[in-house]
Amino acid sequence: MRIILKLKVIKRREMIRRGIMIMLFLICNLELWAQDINISLKHFPSEHYMLIGYKGTKNDTIAKGSLDKQGNAKVQLPAFVKEYQGMASFVIGEDSKMDLILNSESFSIASDFAYPDTRTTRFTGSEENKFFKDYLLGEEVTDNPKLYASQLKKEIDYLKRILVFERASGEEIEKLRSDFLNQDMLVLYHSSYWKTMLSYWVAMYNNRIKDDDKLIIDALYVFDNIKQEKVLDEFTNNLIDICEQYGWEYIKNQLVQHSYNSGRLKSPTRNLAILLKSRGVQIGETPPDFLLDKKTKLSSLFKDKVLLFFYDSNCDLCKNEIEALQNQSEKLIEKKIKIVSVSVDSSKEELEENTKKFLWKYKLNDPNNHIFYPYGVIMTPTYFVIEKGKITGRYAQLFDTGLLQ
Repeated sequence: MRIILKLKVIKRREMIRRGIMIMLFLICNLELWAQDINISLKHFPSEHYMLIGYKGTKNDTIAKGSLDKQGNAKVQLPAFVKEYQGMASFVIGEDSKMDLILNSESFSIASDFAYPDTRTTRFTGSEENKFFKDYLLGEEVTDNPKLYASQLKKEIDYLKRILVFERASGEEIEKLRSDFLNQDMLVLYHSSYWKTMLSYWVAMYNNRIKDDDKLIIDALYVFDNIKQEKVLDEFTNNLIDICEQYGWEYIKNQLVQHSYNSGRLKSPTRNLAILLKSRGVQIGETPPDFLLDKKTKLSSLFKDKVLLFFYDSNCDLCKNEIEALQNQSEKLIEKKIKIVSVSVDSSKEELEENTKKFLWKYKLNDPNNHIFYPYGVIMTPTYFVIEKGKITGRYAQLFDTGLLQ
């Protein structure tokens, strides 16, 4: 009897152990895989495929493999895709591709066409892709804020309008300008339309609006309203690349200055990382000290607010800022703000000639960049605001410093 009971206990323990193992296996699989996509494309037996997601101008391979001899496959998406809401491209072989939407759904796609695309593909079990397909076919769809495809529709509708901006009236241009400020940049970031949208948006300013200040105002508004750092980083990098393409150093400088002052980009990448790194001192740091005259150091002024102005007398943008600073210097001095200007004038005589109308005391020249370099100043005009001995901001325009308020 005891032996039988003991065998039953052992058997029960073994069953419990197996049950635990099965549960662990299921949990592991749930963690490894987010969803499934069943593929049926009879014209592509044994063909290679890739599923590609979008991150601004960058692509991310989500899954890859081969269809079987009947053109079927079960694509298991990794767990990290569970957080992905956006467009994806299913690429088959060398030149066939269909766009679809990923948003936590497991679904099936099938097509009898030799060159399948979203419009000719059958989607089963996916509200997202049914909406997207119907919209692309021109059928009437009802907006649903829960669907990524419904949000993407709004971005595509806007893109259709901005693609023909050259033929738009002045009133339509202003509407395009204001409407862009309401675009959902995260939705665009996970779509194939990101680069096209930004390119045409900037081209509209270059070809029709022709006002640098309006582009700066709008770009900084969009910057301030992007909530995700990865999207903000991509937006800023792309705009910097476009500015370099057009030779817009002033606009690029404004964008980099604003990025610097925001402190929102903790891990900047690519071009932006290089530019921010070259900017020398950071917000909250103690500014590098230097002599203002034979006896006075910059640090001796730190009991007051200090406005430190770097410029080039031969720079047109600097000439505008010099005039602005001259016009506002009395007001700043009355507010007990100490002004220090540093130019790259080549000689003391040139400095004296160019600064004879300046009302402030400390006017330096730095032809060998002994002051420019420690501050990371590579573009002029550049202002630093110093309060209580710490850098509190870096700007390209006096108006942006907030000291005139």
